[in-house]
Amino acid sequence: MGITIKNLHKDLPEDQLHEAKGFTTASNNTYLKKNQDGSSEWLAEYWLEPVLGVVTGASAPPTESTGHRYILTGSSFNAGWDSPAQHEIVEFDGTSWVGITAVDGMRVVDLSDDSVYYFNTAWNQVTDANTNTTYTISAVDSGSDAIIRLTAGGSGSGDDDITLVAGTGMTITPAGDNITLASSQTESIILAASDETTALTTGTAKMTFRMPYAFTLSAVRASLTTAGSTSGTTTIDINESGTTILSTKLTIDATEKTSTTAATAAEISDTSLADDAEITIDIDAVSGGGTEKGLKVTLIGTKA
Repeated sequence: MGITIKNLHKDLPEDQLHEAKGFTTASNNTYLKKNQDGSSEWLAEYWLEPVLGVVTGASAPPTESTGHRYILTGSSFNAGWDSPAQHEIVEFDGTSWVGITAVDGMRVVDLSDDSVYYFNTAWNQVTDANTNTTYTISAVDSGSDAIIRLTAGGSGSGDDDITLVAGTGMTITPAGDNITLASSQTESIILAASDETTALTTGTAKMTFRMPYAFTLSAVRASLTTAGSTSGTTTIDINESGTTILSTKLTIDATEKTSTTAATAAEISDTSLADDAEITIDIDAVSGGGTEKGLKVTLIGTKA
């Protein structure tokens, strides 16, 4: 009679299982690997389980709970550590502290600050070397231009400058770390204060207009399509919200078509015209002939 015995390894009780070959003589904290020659080899474990911190061996253990692990520094040790060797990682097994001998190349994470330590004769913290160039930014005044200065730090050094050049109709104003770019392009707003065929008469608010944006006034002009034929001057006033903006009013001399040839130039007392401000044109006087027609008033300046 034949007897068949099934003795599957997975079905064996724990006390009948055997360890891998070489286990008894292998060092602690090593693992079995099939090497490049196809043979079994016990190798040191280089990434260890995390520790709770790096502590001075001369001080008493900060905690004593099962599984707690620390890197010990120094060469003298408090009795509470149960006589470890220098450089060991120690783990509390519930009764005492058990040392793990450090081997060059070992690494471990310190959970107290998420840093990494490696062992090379002694435990050293891995530093994240910054190989990038970092910059601080500042604005530098350079006359009509401005410079954005990048001052290198990190692994770099020196300054890198980006020069902003004020083009036509632009202003650049640095102030600390701020650079203000503004348009300085001159604009003209031309207002028709009469038609082309009707002779001018005096009066207020001959034309009413609202500013489309804030405006910095630099000059004003007036012109006629048909000039006055006799002596005297045509006098024009400009008002913002009912108040004159001229300390000397615009005039067009007799027989002239433009204020640019007037004997007395206009002077501006209020150069800042607000956005949506109501502008009115008054005709304070006309020349004796009463033939002036086609009055235009021009506001010259820049957007504020």
